[in-house]
Amino acid sequence: MTVILMLAMFAIFLSIDYFRKGKEVTSSVEIGEESAASAPRLARTIVAGFDLPENRRYHPGHTWALQESPTLVRVGLDDFGARLAGKIDEITLPKRGQWVRQGQKFVTLRRDGQSAELVSPVEGEVTGVNEALLSDATLLNSDPYGQGWFVSIISPDLPISFRNLLNGTLARKWMADAASRLQMRVPSLAGVVAQDGGVAVHDLTGGFKCFRREVLEAIHFDSVRSQGYAFQVELTYRAVRAGFRVVEVPIVFRERQRGQSKMSWRIAVEAIWLVPGLRFS
Repeated sequence: MTVILMLAMFAIFLSIDYFRKGKEVTSSVEIGEESAASAPRLARTIVAGFDLPENRRYHPGHTWALQESPTLVRVGLDDFGARLAGKIDEITLPKRGQWVRQGQKFVTLRRDGQSAELVSPVEGEVTGVNEALLSDATLLNSDPYGQGWFVSIISPDLPISFRNLLNGTLARKWMADAASRLQMRVPSLAGVVAQDGGVAVHDLTGGFKCFRREVLEAIHFDSVRSQGYAFQVELTYRAVRAGFRVVEVPIVFRERQRGQSKMSWRIAVEAIWLVPGLRFS
């Protein structure tokens, strides 16, 4: 029944995509304190499974800078850093009027009693602080390039700061290298014991998924091997390995109240051998 529902959902989305007849272009909206200013509409750039918008410049410490005027920039954390940080309990941002230097620690993330400090991509004076992020730290994970921004900075010597940042081809190569180094740091046993096999996704087993047509075409949906619930893992794993980005939306899952579970020993055995084997396929 689950497979039938999934196939029906795929058919619905394929039909919608067909009738829309157009390439989907994502626009990122920067939310200011007094008004919302839309950033230029650009096609998303995905590098090794991580979102890397072309209209920003990146610091090797995984913070970004978006120029909004000759001297004003908005800064935040890139998709790689946001996923690596995971669910944040608290964020400390610099105060208005504070002067920060390029490469100086200016933001602190706290999670499970541990803290990590991030560095500023530019030098200048903090003129705006994202109060919404201070109230809701989940914005950093759900929208790191939009509502999850950190602060606005007036940088009198912005061209000098930008010389030390990455964009274009250099930024794409840097992100690909960062993703590669991350995978290399995963212990050799991770392919057996980790739920994600090294993929930067919080929950590979989630049952509610929406796929674009080009994703299903790229991952060769017809060749999916799993027959049981392991297909949830296999589809997501293939999508990430093909270079697509996975966006996760939290839901409240309630335990079954009626009927009987369709889980069987056959499904469990399939998951035991198939999921670890994905890394070698």
